[in-house]
Amino acid sequence: FADVTWGNGKMLGGPGSLTANSYTLTNSANITNVYVLAGAGGLNKSSGEGNFTLSAANTFGGAGVTNTVSAGTLTLGNASALGSTSSSFELRSGGTLNLNSYSPTFSTFTFAGGNLSGTTNTLTANSGFVVTGGTMTISNRLEGNGGFTQNGAGTTTLQKANYAGTTTVSQGSLVTTGTNWTATVSPSTISMVFTGTVASGNYPIYPGSFTGSQTLSTPT
Repeated sequence: FADVTWGNGKMLGGPGSLTANSYTLTNSANITNVYVLAGAGGLNKSSGEGNFTLSAANTFGGAGVTNTVSAGTLTLGNASALGSTSSSFELRSGGTLNLNSYSPTFSTFTFAGGNLSGTTNTLTANSGFVVTGGTMTISNRLEGNGGFTQNGAGTTTLQKANYAGTTTVSQGSLVTTGTNWTATVSPSTISMVFTGTVASGNYPIYPGSFTGSQTLSTPT
């Protein structure tokens, strides 16, 4: 197909496969899909308050593709439910991504609002994590070598940051809790290195609050 828009209909038979340039989910009813979704494009849960469960080992997407959820719930029912690990993902206001028992890998993962269900799961973003939404607490373990960018006006609290790379705060504020990591924060140009066992508590990072290099050994 060129593009597939999936409302409340159900496919009979299968399992089988579908190939399309893109997939748009608008279901208000709850749908479980067992067909493999293939193709070079992405998947967008754009409207409808229903839950859509991806139960097959999908292969859609690839480099330069961003999958999104901005309405209803998208549930992972397979370790490869979201297709290519070279795709990016954006969680938007109004949408819920239910990780179920899976720990997916992405190129970039963007928190633009919405809800993440499955907070004990690990998220891996090889090109980094980005926050553009409001105030939020991210309880998931964050892995990958692409760093983290705080670009939302609110406060983001990271409870299990374990990624590598540069941490950038361009607006809003970033709070970390009891973790070991290296961060280069701009525009405040503060270089922080956490090594060994860091005392439990909150470590607020605010743009422009510091100048030069600081090493934090106790919470503030």
